[in-house]
Amino acid sequence: MQRDSLLNKKTLNRQLLAVNKEVNNWQRKAQLAMDNDKESLAKAALVEKHKYVDKAAAINEQLTQLSESIEKLQIDTARLNEKMREAKQKQKALITRKQTVSARLKVKTSQNSTKIDDAMMRFEHYEQRIDHLEAQVEAYDLPEKTVSLNEEFADLERDETIENELAELKKSKVA
Repeated sequence: MQRDSLLNKKTLNRQLLAVNKEVNNWQRKAQLAMDNDKESLAKAALVEKHKYVDKAAAINEQLTQLSESIEKLQIDTARLNEKMREAKQKQKALITRKQTVSARLKVKTSQNSTKIDDAMMRFEHYEQRIDHLEAQVEAYDLPEKTVSLNEEFADLERDETIENELAELKKSKVA
């Protein structure tokens, strides 16, 4: 829009130059007619000159309005550029803030993960200690069971010996 306005301003300035040339041309013709005592021709030349003077005034009015519009556009553009700059600064601040929060979250997550890992390691350590204690208890029980097994085998051997002796006694009685 600003480009179109500037283009229109250049066009109007060219038209104004052409109109001013015509004003000067008709003024010169009116002067020439007066110099040659042609008052009616001079009057007609002055009428034409005033038509161009009116055109020049209209073009000057358009130029004034256009210049005001261009000035407003430039002010609006400056404001818009300032708002864009502020928006970019805000965007950079938000990006930095997001990165900071993401980093903090990552740290917190890893800390919590470490806490969970530590808790699991402690749990496993306790489990191993309990397994070790149970193994110790079973180790104390094993000799008793071994003695019991030995006793059972000794009892079986004794019972077998007694059964064998009883069988011999029965044989000797029968015989």
